[in-house]
Amino acid sequence: MPDSQILYLFVTLSATTVVLLVVLIALVIRRLSAGSSEDRQRHAEQVQTAVQEAVGQMQGRLATLNDDFSRIDNLIRTELGQNRKEAVFQDEQLRASLTGALGQNRDEMSRQLGEIRTTMEGRLQQLQQENAKKLEEMRLTVDEKLSQTVERRFTESFTLISERLEAVQRGLGEMRNLANNVVDLKNVLANVKSRGNFGEYQLGAILEEILSPEQYEKTFAPKPRSQQRVEFAVRMPGRGEGDGVFLPIDSKFPLEDYQLLQQAYEAGDNAEAEAARRKLMERVKRFALDVRDKYLNPPRTTDFAILFLPTEGLYAELLRQAGFADTMLRECKVLLAGPTTLIALLSSLQIGFQTLAIEKRSVEVGKLLAAVKKEFERFRSALEKIDQRLQQARKEIGDATHRADRIQTRLKGIDALPSAESELLLGGDNPDNAPASDPDDLPDDLPDDLLQITTGRSGADSHLPGDPEDEQ
Repeated sequence: MPDSQILYLFVTLSATTVVLLVVLIALVIRRLSAGSSEDRQRHAEQVQTAVQEAVGQMQGRLATLNDDFSRIDNLIRTELGQNRKEAVFQDEQLRASLTGALGQNRDEMSRQLGEIRTTMEGRLQQLQQENAKKLEEMRLTVDEKLSQTVERRFTESFTLISERLEAVQRGLGEMRNLANNVVDLKNVLANVKSRGNFGEYQLGAILEEILSPEQYEKTFAPKPRSQQRVEFAVRMPGRGEGDGVFLPIDSKFPLEDYQLLQQAYEAGDNAEAEAARRKLMERVKRFALDVRDKYLNPPRTTDFAILFLPTEGLYAELLRQAGFADTMLRECKVLLAGPTTLIALLSSLQIGFQTLAIEKRSVEVGKLLAAVKKEFERFRSALEKIDQRLQQARKEIGDATHRADRIQTRLKGIDALPSAESELLLGGDNPDNAPASDPDDLPDDLPDDLLQITTGRSGADSHLPGDPEDEQ
């Protein structure tokens, strides 16, 4: 029996005994208080005796319990000793078994590790051999491709170099031809007439590119009874058909003066450059005065003309001189223009021409719309007449239908002939397939009612709406 159960039993018995003693004492005290003094004494003695007996019994029980406790303590100590011995024995056996198992596991793990090491070494050797083989194959492939690539690149490079050398040789030949052409051009431009033809050709090319042929004229005579001819004249349209003026455009190319100025710039001689600049400005001013005197004839021409300079360098050099272009326009009535400036000016004029043409077209369109409006009013009147005729025809058809109903009502009492006899009598093949009767084939003396039933029209109004007779 466990110690806790024994202790619990002892406590329970002690408590029970105490409770019995208390109950017994209470009963005795109650009986003593209820009886006489002799009875109380007798009862007190009995109670004392009973208490002594109870105490004796309790002492006996306590002695028994002490013996039981001693016996139980001895048993517990004996069992604890045996359990300790058994635990030590079991520990020794467990330690021995664990030592043996660990030894076996150590041997097994050593064996397995040896096998794994052997396998890994074999695999590593195999991988090394395969890698060496693949590296050798890759090296051979790379060497082969590298040699092919290098050979191909060398071939392409040599081919490209050869092509470039051929292109350089062709370029040198073209440069020689260009140098020869420059020399030829210089020789051509050395002639005054050739320079004039060069400027005229360039001016004509610009005009032909921007304007249409009817918008300018070549070798135009500003003054009717004069032999002077300007190279080109742009037709400036007016508001009316006969209105319009011409804008004279002449080209000049003072090459010698311009070359002297460029040579002075290259030599760095400021005095020579200033003298060449003044000479160039005087030459251009003489050209402008010549254009003003020969080609300006208002109102046949505009009150100013354009002096075309074939090169942008010459035009820029003249514009660089402060106030020179304004002086030419103010005093000589001549506007200086290089190739780019002339193109911009002619493009602006072309836009103005288009705007004016659109304006004229808008007037024509307005007139056309007015005529269409008038014609539409006539068309609407004709539609109203047709609508009236249609309403009248609809009314006449209704009347004819009403009269046909009345005739049919009148003929109800008459027996109808068979189809064959009616066809034979009337001389027709099939009423359903018979062609429509022609109004011209009907007798002239038919009444209007029968004429309406037969043709759907009255004799007085036998023509359809919209016939030429209605329009007349």
